Amino acid sequence: MAKKMLQLVEKAKRTAKKEYPSRIVRLVDDPRYRSGLKILQQKLKEIAPAELPIEVISSKRGLESLMKWCWIKQQDSNDLPDLLQGWRKGFGEVLLKSLQSF
Repeated sequence: MAKKMLQLVEKAKRTAKKEYPSRIVRLVDDPRYRSGLKILQQKLKEIAPAELPIEVISSKRGLESLMKWCWIKQQDSNDLPDLLQGWRKGFGEVLLKSLQSF
């Protein structure tokens, strides 16, 4: 196994820079992340019906998914977040408008 690892390292050293994979973009590294998340959480509290817990509409992960879709994935219609599908769509569209105006 160690021999195989060394072979892979040597092969990687010979790889041209233009063949490197694209850089991984992390949402939490975006300077807008913290304030954007706070805005979405506040807006969700405002628009959620009183009898429905906000966690049912969206978790923190769901809000992050919407942020990533909006900021990183260039709003790819083939990869919609859960907040823009099904019964959550109405809530997601309001949150998306808040995010886009941010």
